[in-house]
Amino acid sequence: MSVQVVLNPDELCFEIQSKFNAMMFQDVKLDVVKYPFDSSKEDYTVAYSLRFVPSSLNQLQLEIWITDMGCVGVGVETWSRVLRRLGRESSAVRFVVGHEPADIPKEAIFRLIDLISLGKFTLKSIGIEFLKLNSFNAYLAEREYKSLRESGYRYLAFVKPCKKSPAGRKVLEYIPWE
Repeated sequence: MSVQVVLNPDELCFEIQSKFNAMMFQDVKLDVVKYPFDSSKEDYTVAYSLRFVPSSLNQLQLEIWITDMGCVGVGVETWSRVLRRLGRESSAVRFVVGHEPADIPKEAIFRLIDLISLGKFTLKSIGIEFLKLNSFNAYLAEREYKSLRESGYRYLAFVKPCKKSPAGRKVLEYIPWE
């Protein structure tokens, strides 16, 4: 029998905002939008969108969706930001990696925010040509991956553990939020 995590969307949004404000980042803003778009064609209704937007393209962007049922979706970095970082333009609005809304414990959400804010994620292009950006994998060091999994984050298909940071010209490393 699986236990469904039911989070109150208003309380979770407030707690994430409070945690973010307590961290006092100077170069990252948090945009919060209630009912950000028409979800009528989806199986869920997004009650809140929380977008952590760093001023530098060398810092990872994070977007969290909280549904009216308390499930959480995650989008990590956008294609347009990655392409701008590489000196190209794009109007693509999709996320590089992430997952659809799922039941995720509050502690796991906070751990994900911590890891991203600390610059622990690495993105590696798995496309044939780097600038064509066919696809990316996200990586965390094994210790950080394990801490995310142990926090209760079960939807980890969007990130892979690695013994050492991926290397090569197809790798984008990120610095901590300040």
